[in-house]
Amino acid sequence: MKKILIIFVMLFCFSITYGHNDHELSTPEIIDIAMSAAPENVSGEATIMSADGSILREGSNDWTCMPGSPPNDNVAPMCV
Repeated sequence: MKKILIIFVMLFCFSITYGHNDHELSTPEIIDIAMSAAPENVSGEATIMSADGSILREGSNDWTCMPGSPPNDNVAPMCV
């Protein structure tokens, strides 16, 4: 029983710190996360859209890349 309680406490401690972000991401950081979804020849000239739908960077090809919501390393970005 003691082992189960210790495991439960450890899992609880890990779960409250998982995904904790101490700072807001800057626009260039969000753009980098979004661009990581595709090769440079796609994302380099793609429009970058934030998680709330605002355009962070206008692109010159037909691709749009998004960082995911919330934008961080734990959420998969995508380009469409």
